[in-house]
Order: sequence, then structure tokens, then C-alpha cells
Amino acid sequence: IRADGSHFPVEVSLTPMTVNGELITHVCWRVITERKAVENKLRSRTDELALQNQILQLINREDDLHNILDELARQIEALHPDLLCSILLLDNDNKHLRHGAAPSLPDFYSQAIDGLEIGDGVGSCGTAAYLGKTVIVEDIQHHPYWEPYRDLAKQANLHACWSHPIKNNQGRVLGTFAFYHRPPGMEGVSHMVGNQCGRPPGMKKAPTPMENWLVQSTDAEISLIKHYAGLAQLVIERNRSTMQIAESLSILKATLESTGEAILAVDLHNNWLLYNQKFIDLWQIPNEVAAAKIGAKDGSIELLYGPDQIKDTEAFSNKVIELYATPEAHSFDIIEFKDGKIVERYSIPKLINNKVVG
Repeated sequence: IRADGSHFPVEVSLTPMTVNGELITHVCWRVITERKAVENKLRSRTDELALQNQILQLINREDDLHNILDELARQIEALHPDLLCSILLLDNDNKHLRHGAAPSLPDFYSQAIDGLEIGDGVGSCGTAAYLGKTVIVEDIQHHPYWEPYRDLAKQANLHACWSHPIKNNQGRVLGTFAFYHRPPGMEGVSHMVGNQCGRPPGMKKAPTPMENWLVQSTDAEISLIKHYAGLAQLVIERNRSTMQIAESLSILKATLESTGEAILAVDLHNNWLLYNQKFIDLWQIPNEVAAAKIGAKDGSIELLYGPDQIKDTEAFSNKVIELYATPEAHSFDIIEFKDGKIVERYSIPKLINNKVVG
């Protein structure tokens, strides 16, 4: 401890030695401030990488959106115990913010701001989403943005809020990532930031813990905070992409079922990609067998279709072999069933980027 009461790290080494026949202990004090700073920086970076890897694993597992966002917020709070995280998602109407995650905020608070309409001067998050800029309010109780929500924030013991917009790669706002702080803030201090944070001009009172955190933040730490919003962006966009794919597949399935044709799509390894019910009915395939075929690496065409249904089994099998040998070719043939059905079969290549994939 220094004379002014501040602390600094030291390393003490004790070495026994004999001097003039007397056993003494040599004490060496080393100031290790720089070494500790490097160690702390390395530990922090390692923790951040671990957080990122954990979130990426959850994304790859296609876990629930709110579960991933909740885990992201929890991990950030574990790394920064003085901060409380809140993630809000912009609704489809682009006018309201919906609850995404806020593991440490009171439920009544999260419920109250769920559905918040965005706008200039509507709290920190409503303003950040509306303007697309980071909004910092150091004292909620004395700032006009928070006038309608002061009692709510006071009940939740929230005194400062930094809200950062979550944007996609095109700059469209997806939601907000908010950092709350409990200790009382300075009266009337707020500012919006672009590329960096700093102490507001004209500040006279002693800085709050959050103000100290902002002022002392290096460019690397500020980039790290933006990285949190980037992780949230990745989670949200991956979820939306998954939902869009599911919606597209649903539309495709409905289209397939509405046609009068029996349809089957396979890849180059005869793995089923999709089919419609008319195809199943044509070949009298049990639904559970057909469902098991999706993605299955099983080329047993004859076993599946049942050679006893076709008049000329050999011709049918040869045609299937021919189709797979020349997947880029268009084909037409007629299949006669033993029960008298006559079916026209059309086969066309499936192309992606001008490459045959099935």
C-alpha cells in the first residue's frame, strides 16, 4: 500500500544466507505492475474467446434464440460484475422493442419495457434503436429521456444505462444491447457517442464507477464492447435465417403438395432431399419408411420401390443407373405397373450456381 492508500502488486522473494557465520534472510521486493497488467489482459482475452466459442457452439446447435441471448448476457455479466445486461429485439413492425434477454434485471422491469415504442428521447434503448447510435445516460433520475420511466428504474435500482444498437451488415437496426449500472450516477450527465467514449465536457463532480469505466476504457476495450453487440447480431441473424429457410421449405412443401404430379428430389448420392405425398402414394411407400429416407445414405432403389410393382424391372433399374451416370441430362421415359398404371417419368438436373447437385 502506498502512502496515499492506493494498492500496487509486488513480488517478495526470501533467500536464506549466511553472513559472517550468522544466518540471515535476504528479502527482495519487486514491483510487478506491468507483469500483472499483462497477465490480466491475457486472462481477460482468454475469457472473451471462451465466451465467443461458447456462443458459437450454441448457434451451431441451433439452440433457441432467447436461450442463446440469455447465456450471452450471463457470461458478459460474469466477466464484468458491475454491469447488468439487457438485450431487446426490434419487432417486425420496426417500431417496438421486445424482450430478448435480461437475466439479472427484475422481471417486473423487463415486462414493463417489453413492447417499448422506439423514438428520439424514449429512454436509452428506444433512442438508440431510433437513431442507430449509442446512447449513454449517467443519471437516469435526472435525464429527460427517462422521465416516464424514472419510478420504474428507481424501483429496479437502476441508475445508469448505456444502450448500443445492434445492426446487421446493411446497417439496419435489429435491436439494442444495454448495460445498466446500479451505483448512483452524476446528475444530468448524458451523451451519445460514435467511435469512442470519453468523459462528458464540463464534468465537475467526482466520476461514478461507470464514468470511470468509460473514461479509462482503452480503444481495445471499447471494441470489445461493440463485439458483444456483434455477437448478438450473429445470434439474431442466424435465427432469422433459420426461420426464413423453414418458412421457404414450408412454402415449397405446400407447393409440392398442391401439384398433381408425383415428385422426388435426390442428390448425386441418391439421398432423398424432398418428396410429396403423391409420390409416396404412387409407389405405396409407408410414411415412416419415406421419412427415414430423408438424408439417409441408402441407394437401394429396387428394395424401396418394390420390383414386384413394375412390369419390366430390369429396364427400370437400368434407367435409374443411367440417370445417375449422367445427372446433367434431361430424361423422359414411361413406366408400366403390373396393376395397369402407366406413368410418365421426367428427370431434370438440379442446379446450384450452374453446378449439378442432384
